[in-house]
Amino acid sequence: MADEIREGCIINRCYVGNSVYLIKPKSNPMKNIIGEVGIIDEVKNPFSRNRQSWIEQGYGLTKHRKAQLMPLLNMQAKQILDYRPENEAKYVAFIAIRWGFAMLSNEKLVGTHKLDDYEFFTPRGSRK
Repeated sequence: MADEIREGCIINRCYVGNSVYLIKPKSNPMKNIIGEVGIIDEVKNPFSRNRQSWIEQGYGLTKHRKAQLMPLLNMQAKQILDYRPENEAKYVAFIAIRWGFAMLSNEKLVGTHKLDDYEFFTPRGSRK
C-alpha cells in the first residue's frame, strides 16, 4: 500500500528529528478517530461548546433526530444556538455535525451526502 499524505504527515510513518518511526495500527487509524469521537471541535461544530455530557453519551442521529434536523437545515448557526428547547435544535445540530450528516457552510447548517443517503449509514455515520 502506498503511503498517503495528509496535512503534511505521512500515514504509518512519524518523523521526529532524524528518526523515522513506523506505526502499525490495528485498524484504519482515521476511521477509529472519526468513528469513535466524531466532529466535536468548536470550530467545525459550535454546538459542542460546554457539552461534555453530550460528547460522553455518544448518541447517533436516529430517525427521530433526523426528522427534527430537517427543519433546521439552512438556518443560521446563531438561530439554532438561541433556539429553545435546546434539545430539539442545538443537540440535534450537534449530533448531525458530529457524525457527518450535516456541516456549517457560510454559517448555515446544511446536509451532507450522508444525510441524502441516510439509509446506507449507521446513526454514528459509518457505512452499513
